[in-house]
Amino acid sequence: MIDLVRFILRGHKWGILLILLLGLGTVSTNLIFIWLSKCVIDIAAHQRGGSIHTYSVALILTLALQVLCRVITVRLSNYTAARMSNAVQSKVFAHLLYTRWSHLGQMHSGDMVVRMLKDTDSLVALFVTSLPSALIALAQLIGALCLLYYFSPPLALILGVGMPLLAVFSKVYYKRMRRYTDEMKQSESEITAHIQESLLNQTVIRTFEHQASSIDHLAMRQGQYLAAVKRQTFVSVFANLIMQGAFSCGYLVAFLWSARGLYGGTISFGLMTSFLQLVARIQSPLTTLISLLPTLISAKSSLDRLAHLLEFKTEQIGRSVQLTSPIRLAVEDMGFHYPDGEEWIYRHFSLEASTGEMVALMGRTGAGKTTLGRALSKILGFSFYDLDWYIETRMRKSIAQIFEQRGEEGFRTIECNMLHEVAEFENVIISCGGGTPCFFDNMDYLNQQGETVYLNATTDIICKHLNMSKNVRPLLAGKSPDEVKAFVDEQISKRNAYYMKAKHILEVHLMDNREKVNTMAEQLIAMTGISKKA
Repeated sequence: MIDLVRFILRGHKWGILLILLLGLGTVSTNLIFIWLSKCVIDIAAHQRGGSIHTYSVALILTLALQVLCRVITVRLSNYTAARMSNAVQSKVFAHLLYTRWSHLGQMHSGDMVVRMLKDTDSLVALFVTSLPSALIALAQLIGALCLLYYFSPPLALILGVGMPLLAVFSKVYYKRMRRYTDEMKQSESEITAHIQESLLNQTVIRTFEHQASSIDHLAMRQGQYLAAVKRQTFVSVFANLIMQGAFSCGYLVAFLWSARGLYGGTISFGLMTSFLQLVARIQSPLTTLISLLPTLISAKSSLDRLAHLLEFKTEQIGRSVQLTSPIRLAVEDMGFHYPDGEEWIYRHFSLEASTGEMVALMGRTGAGKTTLGRALSKILGFSFYDLDWYIETRMRKSIAQIFEQRGEEGFRTIECNMLHEVAEFENVIISCGGGTPCFFDNMDYLNQQGETVYLNATTDIICKHLNMSKNVRPLLAGKSPDEVKAFVDEQISKRNAYYMKAKHILEVHLMDNREKVNTMAEQLIAMTGISKKA
């Protein structure tokens, strides 16, 4: 708890201090206003000498300064509260993300959410509003009593007699309110947890037709919350009745005392007015202090609840390691039981698992990426994805349409995003587009994800594969054999540097029958060391 308080004060102490100083400035101007009002009334009644205009101007300036202090206080309080709320929520949220699972299992996520949001708001209100208001009210109470003592020591002593009694009553009041406030917060957390859990598990609830029981359970929790609210409200109303009775008696005493003095000629009319104003200024901070008690109690409870979250032990996080190749995980003879139970949930559990593998084929159009990829898919039991086909399926547009609508830059951005999607799949073979390795960091990314193979085919082999293909490539449509050959040579010279970054280079021979295709596939498997899917 102390660490949390230090964290709040360390980051926002100047804002809180300025709010407090502005509040004290408001109190000072308020008391000065009362004194100036007495002077103006006495001058008007010819019971005091002096310029009424001078005192009137001072009265107006004092009132303006008082209003200015209040305006600045409101603005500063809102800004400080927002910054403090963000800081506390971020601290608790970050701590929970690194908290050990054994501690997280002790609480429901709904309870954590309530503590992070509502308890944080209550805590912020404590430091930004409640505590400054309490200190300011206390300063006003002491200042008003001192000024009243200056005017009339007997009256000040009479009104001050009841202060110790109110302090004793406040102690009893605090204990009751603290217990009922804790009950309310606990019930509130349980309500939130039940709602969250029920909404997340609607399928199970609907399957077993437990809607009615879930609603009844919520009603029960709400009944517990209302019972705590009733108890707290009763104590609060009883306390207010006592305070109002005490304040009424104080005001009556001040009125009768000043009326007697005015009748006897011992006090002026301005002094009587000041008595009544000061009594109001004494009653007002006392009312404020009593009304702040529930807020202070709630904030203390919230502080304890948030501090409890920060007491959870966190996991030790070491430096991160970038994995550049598939890994295998083995667990041998593992057991588990709950900390508060001796019965084993499971024992002698062993498991061996490995990450999925990815093979990316790249090369010029006609190198045989699709043909070889499908053959590998059958042999290894992997899924096969042609990247262009995947893009068309996801975007529901042809490659030509995407080029027309978004240009090459737009297409390459989409291609990069789709590549990152499909490369995350496990046990997959990807046939990349001819230009895929040449843009962004696609080549580096594929090398990190798995095995990359450049199908290095000569111009003659590519041209023969293209003549065998039933599909006419859009970029080659209408071109003569010589023009096709020149186009292939140009593309190879431009993109070969990117293709050569692949982990493996497979020299492609003519694949004009199934036997040759399977032979090339076996060569690729032997080259990469990829094993068949289990």
